[in-house]
Amino acid sequence: IYVSNLPSSRTEGFLRDGLTNFLKKFGKVVHIMFEAESGPNFVEQRRALVIFQRLTDADKLKDVHHLFGLRLKIRFASHTAVTEAYTTYLTTNGQECLSSQDAASTSGSSVVDALANRASRTLYVGGLERRTTDDSLRSRFSCFGHILETEVKNWESPSPFAFIQFADIHSVVCAINAHVQTAHSSSGKSKLKMNWGRTIVSNKIWIGELPSSCSADYLREKIRVSFTDTFNEVIYDPRHREALLLFSNNDSAQRAFSMIKTKQVYVFLWRSFGFLYS
Repeated sequence: IYVSNLPSSRTEGFLRDGLTNFLKKFGKVVHIMFEAESGPNFVEQRRALVIFQRLTDADKLKDVHHLFGLRLKIRFASHTAVTEAYTTYLTTNGQECLSSQDAASTSGSSVVDALANRASRTLYVGGLERRTTDDSLRSRFSCFGHILETEVKNWESPSPFAFIQFADIHSVVCAINAHVQTAHSSSGKSKLKMNWGRTIVSNKIWIGELPSSCSADYLREKIRVSFTDTFNEVIYDPRHREALLLFSNNDSAQRAFSMIKTKQVYVFLWRSFGFLYS
């Protein structure tokens, strides 16, 4: 989660200790890091990115909370932001941190979270009924989030399986965990099997949380300066303030990803950013 509206006069050490003591009653806090964001009148402010061990712990913070005499502003961070911060944390603190987190996550229940190594926006569903249709899959799984695409395999076989691509990883987490809870309550009678779908890097880059003043023309102009021959198109959704950048090959997409990330190509102050996976 992102926590903002923090007192500007306090040190990061003071804020980290205060946030840790306050948030530990909701769940295990893995890491807290601070970054700058643009506040009212373009005044730079600090916000904290807090990573919990379990996604369900972050869900507990939906109510109004006060700390340091201020009302905290809390919202979910994107999967890309969490993954990058968690990778930095592991690099800084050593491999033993990864081992301890894996041990903690496997010692309890089989609940999954967005930090799993195989995490993706694609859900694998096995053990389906014969001749399961795309429409029936959408009807059954749309309650977990917006579905982009479904693909049923072995449609005529006695036990088809399918891949469902959601708009975000959180939807897949909810679907897998809901299935685990249902299977547990029904004593394992459910024939369905769910897990992360296999991910394949594509020629697309996704950018989210863009400012409202952004446009497709702006993005197109910025990218084509460095990728005249290999940049194909930009698909911009102003309602959700996110965009897809389409390249002619994976190598160009990977190079563009690195250039945007290191600000060799400046694309506003993007908040969420990453490869689009299959």
